[in-house]
Amino acid sequence: MIRFGGFKPGQVAAQACARKAGIRYEPPTQYAKVDPARATRIADAFEVMKHEPGNSEVIAAYTAMANEVEAQYEAMLASEIEVDFIDFAKTGDPYGNLRNPNLDVTRNNHLWTFPTSVG
Repeated sequence: MIRFGGFKPGQVAAQACARKAGIRYEPPTQYAKVDPARATRIADAFEVMKHEPGNSEVIAAYTAMANEVEAQYEAMLASEIEVDFIDFAKTGDPYGNLRNPNLDVTRNNHLWTFPTSVG
């Protein structure tokens, strides 16, 4: 049986990460429905945006994102979740669908992930 809901080790890691960042931990309580018209407007906006990797605002935004992702990764490593890196291009997707990573985490405290250094 598959039960969808909170995963305690992940919640503890998220709470620790938020506390360390000085922000409130406010996980979503329901799934947001996709608004196709809004999604199309967002996609269209991305298509016309300038590619400005040297722009100071872009650099600051990506630096902040990288720092947040690293903090989340460190919090996950401090939890019960084991993370292993895999080159999906060489091995193929170990999960096959979007549900299986959730099952791997909740059943095995494990997650395969793709390292950015490879792709």
